[in-house]
Amino acid sequence: MNSKLYSRRLFCQLGIGFTLTVAIAACNAPSEPEQTAAAPLKVGLNVGNVPWEYEDEAGELVGFEVDLIEAIATALDREIEFIDMPFIDLFPALLSERIDVAIASITITEERLETLDFAQPYYDSDQSLTVRSESEIESLEDMAGKVVAVDNGSTGDQWATEHQDQYQFAEIVRYEGCIPVMQ
Repeated sequence: MNSKLYSRRLFCQLGIGFTLTVAIAACNAPSEPEQTAAAPLKVGLNVGNVPWEYEDEAGELVGFEVDLIEAIATALDREIEFIDMPFIDLFPALLSERIDVAIASITITEERLETLDFAQPYYDSDQSLTVRSESEIESLEDMAGKVVAVDNGSTGDQWATEHQDQYQFAEIVRYEGCIPVMQ
């Protein structure tokens, strides 16, 4: 395994390197009277998912997916109501129609396709290993006995869980968002 593939990016991309916007309820007919074209588009997101959606120094919500959903809302002539929530809560919120759309660099998986509709992919990402620059870790094999940090409920979390025995991770610690994972 090429050790350069895994240097300096492990758990930020494990936590956030996932690709896509999920849109379910926005593709379906409104189920309640207040869900009209004039109603705000309820967008669930996981603030702190740099560079996709995060708060800048002024406290403004910014990022690629924020710009993307704002362009979509403009095209639909809709206002946006952003609703910050843990990544793992985005899917139940979509299914219960508490939000219309979820943005959080979400990976399309076979399991998610069973219950969710996805937009056209706009980003291709792989899992990777991120370590401190002074670390001697150069490959997954070097992670034996080490603690792995992941974004809770992400495909990085799923991958680490599925491969914990193979790479002998000491523990998998789950965080909400990339910022705490990287601290």
